Amino acid sequence: SPQSRASAAPDAYNTQQELHIGRSLQKCLRRTPFEIYINRAFDDVIAACAAPRRTASGTWISAPMIDAYRRLHRLGHAHSIEIWQDDQLQAGLYGLSLGRLFCGESMFSRIDNGAKLAMVALCRHFAGHGGALIDCQMQNDFLATLGVQEWPRQRFLTTLATLTRQPLQEGCWQPRRISL
Repeated sequence: SPQSRASAAPDAYNTQQELHIGRSLQKCLRRTPFEIYINRAFDDVIAACAAPRRTASGTWISAPMIDAYRRLHRLGHAHSIEIWQDDQLQAGLYGLSLGRLFCGESMFSRIDNGAKLAMVALCRHFAGHGGALIDCQMQNDFLATLGVQEWPRQRFLTTLATLTRQPLQEGCWQPRRISL
């Protein structure tokens, strides 16, 4: 079952067993009309993640970083999960897939619970294809609401070394619509 590491220091969580979907998010999953896609609009997702935010004055996602991730996407290593409503991209995330490890890089949302929907979609889809660890890089209140927990650094490094050598099921990142 997938797990997620939350920060550059030792952090992680088991997404299928420890993924927390609160009542309001459950209601959102049932009642909100949305579509979920993989790799339909990678360039748009990274651009939205790089855009200025209300809560921050700048972004770490520079033009050279965007170019590098786009190249990694074309090579089949970087991927996006997208939340669409009325044919408009409303939320999403992107990251790198290395074997049974997914390193989440950034996410954005233009709608309530959009980033949470993207994270739930990633967790379930990745687990369904043999994914085992989602590295969230940084623990924060948002990720904590989904069940992200810290791991001892040595546990993470040992798991990382193993999972990056194990193959993910073929077709996991094929561009397509998915459902929860």
